[in-house]
Order: sequence, then C-alpha cells, then structure tokens
Amino acid sequence: MKFNDLIIENVINSEIPKDILILFKGGKSAKYNYDIKVIAEKFGYDLKELKTQLKLGMKIESEHSNNKIIQKIISLDHLTESLDYYKELELMERKLK
Repeated sequence: MKFNDLIIENVINSEIPKDILILFKGGKSAKYNYDIKVIAEKFGYDLKELKTQLKLGMKIESEHSNNKIIQKIISLDHLTESLDYYKELELMERKLK
C-alpha cells in the first residue's frame, strides 16, 4: 500500500479533532460527528461502499484542499446527500468534456 493510501485510510477511520470540528460545525454530516459508521447506519449505506466513495471523494476534493481531514469533511457532507454523489459527478464531468 502506498504511503498516501495509508494516510487516507487512517483519516477515514479516525475521529476528526475537536478543534477542527469547531470550524465545520455547520456541515451536513456534522450532526453525525463526521463518523462514517454512524452515517452508514443512519442512511442505510453499506460501510465498505461508503469508505470506497469517501476515498473517491477525498481524491476529488483534493482540488480544493491538501488537508486530508478537510477533504474527509467535505466529502462526507456530499455523501450525506447521496452515496452516488461522486459517481454522478464523474459521469457529469465526462459528459461535459
């Protein structure tokens, strides 16, 4: 496994530090504490698929931030809208090219 993949895996499976949570308290997934297990349960998502989509989301959100935690927060906010958010985004972007 590549070093960057290890970092992403670690970020996905860990809690967001409280000092960062304060900055993002208005996000859609904030009420679930950005906890992927809670989000998966609440929305009826398969946890493995949520992790897969979260990794894809973090990759896409890296256009906006180098910080993996911020990438996770933004991605989870979108994934609470739809588990297919990033699949649909990729399809739309391909269609527009």
